[in-house]
Amino acid sequence: MAQRALLRCEGLVLGAGAAGLAAARELRAAGLGRALVLEARQRVGGRCHTSDELGSGVPLDHGAQWIHGLSDEHPMAQLANELGVKTSRQMDGGGILAHSDGDAPQMTDERRARDAFRRLSPAVQAAMSAGPAGDCSWLDALQRYADPREPVEALFGGEASARQRALLNLRVYFEYENFEGARLDRWSACNGDTIPCLEGPNADVDGGYGTLISRLAEGLDVRFGRKVISVRYPGEGMEEAAEVEVRCVAQDPEGRETEEVYLAPFCVVALPLGVLRSGAVSFAPPLPACKAEAVARLGVTLMDKVELLWETRWWARSVGSLRIASTESSLTFHPWPWFVEPKAARGHPLGYAVLVCFVTGRFAEELAVLEVQEVEGRCLEALRHAFPATDIPKPAAVHATRWGRDPCSLGSWTYLAIGSSLADASALAQSVGRSGCMAFAGEHCCDGSQEGLDMGTVHGAFLSGQLAARGFASRRADCEVPGWPGG
Repeated sequence: MAQRALLRCEGLVLGAGAAGLAAARELRAAGLGRALVLEARQRVGGRCHTSDELGSGVPLDHGAQWIHGLSDEHPMAQLANELGVKTSRQMDGGGILAHSDGDAPQMTDERRARDAFRRLSPAVQAAMSAGPAGDCSWLDALQRYADPREPVEALFGGEASARQRALLNLRVYFEYENFEGARLDRWSACNGDTIPCLEGPNADVDGGYGTLISRLAEGLDVRFGRKVISVRYPGEGMEEAAEVEVRCVAQDPEGRETEEVYLAPFCVVALPLGVLRSGAVSFAPPLPACKAEAVARLGVTLMDKVELLWETRWWARSVGSLRIASTESSLTFHPWPWFVEPKAARGHPLGYAVLVCFVTGRFAEELAVLEVQEVEGRCLEALRHAFPATDIPKPAAVHATRWGRDPCSLGSWTYLAIGSSLADASALAQSVGRSGCMAFAGEHCCDGSQEGLDMGTVHGAFLSGQLAARGFASRRADCEVPGWPGG
């Protein structure tokens, strides 16, 4: 590793995701143009990432994909309008539902599964009202409600066939694991469903959500390949001249490493919750107990995407999504549940066709340790079993995201795990150090205290970055910046 370099700047932002870029833009707008953004990856966007990994000529969203709660007042819709990026209401076209053995679901089975699902939330709430004080998981509460019966049997009000159970489990996937990001065996029964979200439809972003977020970096000084390893900040009572010191390992595209130290009067920490929890970044003095406990309590979900490219379309043009109710599923395990044809891939000029499967929870964890070739084989087998009358060829290309194994994310987004609440997000959002010199931002810092500050969303992360920077922007840093360094 090359010799350490010392760099001084007007302000620091750690992380170039939606929160970090929003914070840096806010600082630039206030005249702090020499604030730096340090990013471990060789790109911006964080978990908003759009690229063409399949080689089809069509970029896909590998992380966040839709604007949630679209309206004219939505912060991301306003950003898109400002940047001249088009958005459109999400339209998946017609969908097909099949059992994993290839049979079409019976209407009576679907009705029973729907009614059983409608009993789930009231059953959990009834168990929490009648049971001992304290939090537990949704699954534990359901078991308490059902005792001595089996939980699913209690929801159905009697025996249920394997196919009826599969249909119930698919509803759990869509309403909870896919939307909330929460496994029922980890989701807080007391507070899990208290996270707000802007009302309204989902919307696609032309060119991809990641592309929109990357536009936030225009005009900013983003230093790529900077892996932060420690942050030292002045505590209360320290001398006025004390600065925030950030140490990082800088790696260029060729892999050469240099240790760098950055000094600034303030810092916005916009690193994902998974990274904060991992201990990869040390803080001195240690973070206050309320903040450290919040990091430990909140949950980090896992959603990955399996993206598949075929040279020719094998499903009907009127169909935009496929759903599979698997008899191998359970309330907490959902194999190959939902395949979506992305809007960007429809009507490909060369006739290519793309499906993206959204996998979550235990099943995503299972796939994350497999080689892509094995993931492809299992996926193709599931599709062929579910649609036996269709000749489904081997895909021309496959890409699987690995958000849980990516050291720069270590998960997908935040949810309220057992023992946590929105108060933990409030604790994470609080500034620390002398005069609040170190602020925090990100979707995990969203406590719903103002409209749009929604945990687990891009718009929430964006707003949190703006809020974190405004305190610093309102009191321009009183420091000199000698010999402004190059990249």
